[in-house]
Amino acid sequence: MTKIFYLIAVFVVLLQCSVFSQDIRLTRFRSGIVYSAEITTAAPPIPPNESAIVFAPFEKPAWAEIIVKFDKGRSFSIYDFRLALIGEKKEYHCFSIAEGDEPYLSPTGADWILKNLDPDKFYRLLFYVEEPNPAVLFNPEMVLRFALFTSSPNPKLVFRNMGSAPFTPASKVPETGLLNLDAKELKAFLLSQPVPAAPAVEKIEETPAPANTTEETPANDGETTETTETPAS
Repeated sequence: MTKIFYLIAVFVVLLQCSVFSQDIRLTRFRSGIVYSAEITTAAPPIPPNESAIVFAPFEKPAWAEIIVKFDKGRSFSIYDFRLALIGEKKEYHCFSIAEGDEPYLSPTGADWILKNLDPDKFYRLLFYVEEPNPAVLFNPEMVLRFALFTSSPNPKLVFRNMGSAPFTPASKVPETGLLNLDAKELKAFLLSQPVPAAPAVEKIEETPAPANTTEETPANDGETTETTETPAS
């Protein structure tokens, strides 16, 4: 029995070493894990006929996005979580959600709640926010609050300022996360990643042309002449 416990302990230590030998850039929140947090002034491609006018208009509007994975069996509503700058009471509601790199779902339709989320897939949570003063908070720190229970642990997230550039696609986010990288560090990281191999193109074999069945017979003068078939009478 002692030997079994010893082997288990060794396995746990080796597992921890293999995990923490990499740069881990993620954090837990109530419903899962946050892998990336960004803010930009570039308006994302929201669903047709949808507008941020459903919320209070801001003098300097911006958009914040976090990329997460939900725990197994979780559901999500756009009313579940809010963002707030550190030290401020003003909160920003979630505007929409998207799976992977898919388009954002309609926040005013039937897509405002998702059930039985896949724990192996990335989801993007979009927030309509007011742009913080870049001179003071270039990479603003915000708290992700659970709306129902104020006593729940609320993680603090440093949002990478993308300026007017679009958000980083979910497909570019590694399993070790991208939190706490600034825009320059993010660019260097993405450039260091191996370029995916181009998909193999299936080679289509050409069908050989049918062989010429016309026979040639030598003529008396040594030249060759084509034979012709005489139609039956």
